[in-house]
Amino acid sequence: MEFIGDYQIEYHKGACTDEMLALRRYAFRDEKKFLSEEDLESENDLKGIHILVRDVATQKLAGITHYISTKDSDFLKYANISVEAVENTFYSTRSMVSPEFRTKGLFPFLLYLALRANRIQGCKKILGFIEEGNPPIKKMTHCTPMKNVPPRRIQGYGGYEYNVIANVQDIDYAINRCFNLMSKSLRRAVSSLMADEIRSTTKNRVIEFYKNPWVRNVHEGTLTKRQYTVALKNLHQYVRWTTRLLARIAGVTEDSLLRNHFIEHLTEEIDHEKQIEQDLLTLDEDIDFVRNIMQPDTNIRLMMAIQESWSAFHQNPVQFLAVPFAVEGLSAFLSKDFLRALEKCIQGWGVKHPKKAMSFFVSHVSYDGGHNGHWEQGAKVIASYIKSEVELQTFLTTVHAVIDAQDESYTTYAKEWDLVNIATTRSDFDGASYPSATMPISQNIKQF
Repeated sequence: MEFIGDYQIEYHKGACTDEMLALRRYAFRDEKKFLSEEDLESENDLKGIHILVRDVATQKLAGITHYISTKDSDFLKYANISVEAVENTFYSTRSMVSPEFRTKGLFPFLLYLALRANRIQGCKKILGFIEEGNPPIKKMTHCTPMKNVPPRRIQGYGGYEYNVIANVQDIDYAINRCFNLMSKSLRRAVSSLMADEIRSTTKNRVIEFYKNPWVRNVHEGTLTKRQYTVALKNLHQYVRWTTRLLARIAGVTEDSLLRNHFIEHLTEEIDHEKQIEQDLLTLDEDIDFVRNIMQPDTNIRLMMAIQESWSAFHQNPVQFLAVPFAVEGLSAFLSKDFLRALEKCIQGWGVKHPKKAMSFFVSHVSYDGGHNGHWEQGAKVIASYIKSEVELQTFLTTVHAVIDAQDESYTTYAKEWDLVNIATTRSDFDGASYPSATMPISQNIKQF
């Protein structure tokens, strides 16, 4: 349950309540003639989520809408398209506002809530069957008919018949229109949800990141020394710039509270790259190379470019927050089981004091996690500054880009072969079947 302005928001799963059916009966049977009594409720209702908007003062039901993952709905039965085509989409149905609340602009608010809930889950498009003509939902979303999906003929109430057409729209486009169509007071109220959407979206991405093969190797005890050190070396490539980037963005931040946040964050990041260097020294790696010569993985380079763009080119301190928020989210939720598994892996490489080779990971679970960690502090700051849909979409795009880059880079690390310690696959191998490196080239060619 949430409270947004004058309204109480409830999320209900399963069959419709009597109160919900009463509103449907009035709006879709008696008023519009869209549904017969037996069709007021469908199988979609049992599987999806109902959003109820209730007036706080009177506790009256002001409006309801319903959504369901398209692949779990009956949309595919009528559309005759593949499941793959509707991946990351949701099906919107049965949206209505009670008559006494229809002058308050609640319809775009209702749809906004459904769009938001599905965007958090990673959906990209909204689908729906809507009546022919230019009904309110089409006006709001500018949705586009799916040309190759045939119209559905609906038998309504009292002999009324009509066609519905399959339509589609991008969530970001539709949600921006709904936001702009709301009253100023509702827009202000909805903006209070934006930081929570950023939190939820980031946490969902972090959960997916923890399925990365590198993380899986840690838990399964198969992480090699090479896979670990290449990760540490790439961490060093951007961690060593953190304080300087924070100083740069603090210098162009006019808002004193936000500037103080960056300065405080800067003081807590000093010399963190030296922890990585100590971990690498414990593992006998060349620190001079890492500091002065090594170039980052291409995905890490892309992430660094995003951060440098927000700080130096755009000089946008609010959007700059998205980069540390995404990166620190990846360490904030690492478990003690992960750290124990990592220690066991390091011990398996013959390292006498494995904890001396994992100080960066151990410390950043503490620095970034918990109620007073960097991630939670960042979330509180974000809540004060993200107030519009365009700001939110920009921020989320950066979060996704950063975590995509991290996920790709760690996937690359997991593919690294530890050729120094690799076991040969043939115990009887003596090298005789391969051409000698000292043979003339012509003889090598003949032998092959």
